[in-house]
Amino acid sequence: MKNTGDQKEVFSKFEKKVATSILIGMSISKCSKLFEIDRIVSQTILNTFCMKSNRFLYDKLQGRSYPWPAIGRLREHSEVFINGSKKLGNVTIDSSIWALPDVPTMTLNAIWNRKNYTIKDLLQHSQRDLLRFKFLGRIGLDKLISSLNQYGFSIKK
Repeated sequence: MKNTGDQKEVFSKFEKKVATSILIGMSISKCSKLFEIDRIVSQTILNTFCMKSNRFLYDKLQGRSYPWPAIGRLREHSEVFINGSKKLGNVTIDSSIWALPDVPTMTLNAIWNRKNYTIKDLLQHSQRDLLRFKFLGRIGLDKLISSLNQYGFSIKK
């Protein structure tokens, strides 16, 4: 059921270095200078890393008035996020949908919001059903199908 061919990582080595550096205590400004990226890019990499590593915890830490959780709150759970990111490398039918590389975050959010947390949950739907999900469009669906195909999974038409 699993294709071991040309598979991509969920996070590049660069993204892992940036996110783990911030999680273990490096400031955003120092990280930005070290990796020669913008502060907003650093913050975005950190939040994407944490969101994909453990979405349940990330949602729990998210404040009501801010779109992103405070960095201090993320650092308190850095070990959980770092360990969660390691689990995303081995994609099985019971893996989180966040383990699928190259799928737009908006597409994954649309699936997540419908309580489809694993690939197994996702495969219960047809392509037509998925297109009815709010905020899931044709391009997102095409990228989702392509990513699933990398691991030997397919969605019925």
